[in-house]
Amino acid sequence: MCDADVDGSHIRTLLLTFFFRHMRPLIEKKKIFIAQPPLYKVKRRKKEEYVHSEREMWRVLIDLGLDGTSMVVGNGSLTLEQDDLRQIVELVAKIDEAGEQIHGKGLHFKDYLRHFE
Repeated sequence: MCDADVDGSHIRTLLLTFFFRHMRPLIEKKKIFIAQPPLYKVKRRKKEEYVHSEREMWRVLIDLGLDGTSMVVGNGSLTLEQDDLRQIVELVAKIDEAGEQIHGKGLHFKDYLRHFE
């Protein structure tokens, strides 16, 4: 078992390489196991949940944040319930992820959006 971060992944690879090169019969007999620890623990009130990826963490946080939530739009003629709000939040998250990728290329997202005005 190694940490769930990038360093832990590298250590796991080194260990598996060692076993493959020097103790191959253990691998052939399926005696080597990898335990994957969670990357995050999300806790709200008495509920705890362990998650293994950042994407899964955001899904859990969105679910917890939207639990029992509704939004009244405008003068009250439209009410968005939990499923509709989830779709909006997921769309905003995708836009944010695209913005991060664009920023990684050296361009600010606001500057990128100006090309579509």
